[in-house]
Amino acid sequence: MRTAIYGGSFNPPHLGHVSAVNTVVSELAPDRLIIMPDCIAPHKAMAENTPSPEHRLEMCRLAFGDIPGVEISDLEIRRGGRSYTVDTLEQLSALYPKDEFYLVIGSDMLTSFTTGWYRFEDILGMCTLTVISREMDDMEVLGQNAAMLKALYDANVIILTNHRPVPLSSSEVRQAIHDGDTEGKLNKAVMEYINKNGLYR
Repeated sequence: MRTAIYGGSFNPPHLGHVSAVNTVVSELAPDRLIIMPDCIAPHKAMAENTPSPEHRLEMCRLAFGDIPGVEISDLEIRRGGRSYTVDTLEQLSALYPKDEFYLVIGSDMLTSFTTGWYRFEDILGMCTLTVISREMDDMEVLGQNAAMLKALYDANVIILTNHRPVPLSSSEVRQAIHDGDTEGKLNKAVMEYINKNGLYR
């Protein structure tokens, strides 16, 4: 089976994330796409008023649960501590030893892959990097980085060229929640959950 993994803090999961997932489903067509909210992000401090991992997990279920082939996993949350991707891939490889794994990342993550990822060479040996563009004009840079990773580490990299980025960041969405202006940023079910539970206040 072809298993794609899309991880992150999802703080909160917004329509940019949803757009990326829909692109992966349509272009890569994996047998399953695992959404993996982290417990503690290893590469950045969590924002003030970040909801609990359990709240972020539930928001992911609301944001992505209706997309065909998508599974929401609490593996990193149950493992606890900092959520290193290499540990997750090792766990998934043990669970699904016959699967081919595709790690979905944003274009900003590809350009910093060799400096910002723990045990990045082991990650490259376990999966194919599947890159979602975050800007309309970054294809040339992405191609150069993919070629470099192939030459130096024999990495497999796929760039999903038909994705049209939704220009949102989680920090912008959190500010929009504070300002009461989330139109076009969050789906209705996620916004209702945030209001019901008093998140990001």
